[in-house]
Amino acid sequence: MNRTLYTLVMYALLFLGLYFFLIRPQKKRVKEAQNMLNELELGDTIVTIGGLYGVISEIDETAGTIVLECDGIYLTFDRRAVRQVISKAESKRTTSVEDLKPEEDQDAKSEGSPSVADEDEQD
Repeated sequence: MNRTLYTLVMYALLFLGLYFFLIRPQKKRVKEAQNMLNELELGDTIVTIGGLYGVISEIDETAGTIVLECDGIYLTFDRRAVRQVISKAESKRTTSVEDLKPEEDQDAKSEGSPSVADEDEQD
């Protein structure tokens, strides 16, 4: 009986070791790769699994493909062929509050005080 219990404990420890050293890290890598593929955007610079560098010019969600622009040549790849994102596309410019203010306020301020050009015209 004692020997059977020892054998079961050894198998359990072996299974736990395999889980923590092999299965769990593999699941983490798969999850990170899936997140990378889901975050692909137009303009991202990527490397394919074949070593081809290019910029994403089109993403087809339904077919699961991307179109890369490589020095004027457009190539279609399966989305899973992306190995690494080298650089993300520049984020779109956001509008600030100052950009939304009407320009009349700025014109009114300049009309209140005479400019150098106005003084030259009066002479």
